[in-house]
Amino acid sequence: MGDNELEIAPEWPLTLFRFMPFSRLYTELEQKCMTFLSPKLWRDPFENAFLELGNEIDLKCLCLTYNGSIGEEWAWKAYTGDEQLIRIEVDFLKLVETLSNIASQNNLKTHFYICVCDYSKDKKKLLSDITAIKKSGKTINLEDFLNIMSFKRKAFAGEKEIRIFALDSSSNKDDTVSFKGVDYRTFTTRVLLEPLDPYQDAFRKANYAKLQDIHNAGIKTYLQDLNIKTIQSHLYETK
Repeated sequence: MGDNELEIAPEWPLTLFRFMPFSRLYTELEQKCMTFLSPKLWRDPFENAFLELGNEIDLKCLCLTYNGSIGEEWAWKAYTGDEQLIRIEVDFLKLVETLSNIASQNNLKTHFYICVCDYSKDKKKLLSDITAIKKSGKTINLEDFLNIMSFKRKAFAGEKEIRIFALDSSSNKDDTVSFKGVDYRTFTTRVLLEPLDPYQDAFRKANYAKLQDIHNAGIKTYLQDLNIKTIQSHLYETK
């Protein structure tokens, strides 16, 4: 366990959260797949420094968080892009079952590793550690590499991120890998719709809730037709 703040309430199933563009969820649902990305594609260039230590270990990753509400506004803005976002809520144990099924279908050529990110070190300390490893000339093993890839700077501690790494023994050197035969509905318990940015003029302020419903109506209808529970974030509503 990398983060000593991770607490699991025994009376509730462990739920993880994932912010993603709706188009990504739509694609995954329609094609019945789950896509993992190479850390090369991560937005934070600092983390690419870790990849150099991996002795060409080819990892793909899926990033989630165990922070359900604290800092919600920050999360929407951190993941914002050119399209609407959604946040899926994931039953952890059912997700693990899905990963186990993927591994079995691939004749155990694919292995998954679940890591809680560790935010205990600042940038200076992490760079010092990387330099020391390079100077030592030692080849690090998979477990040590996974631990290194689970470090993030203190500046990102609010993310409370959990990373699921996929290691495939096949010769797939692409930046993404999609595992087939995955139905998100088996582990997604609920989808939260992105809040509409607040308005400053009186008329739109007064009709904010209605405008927000219209804004997300298509996504809501699509998901509800698939029997996926969908709720609206009321982050900026004052009523």
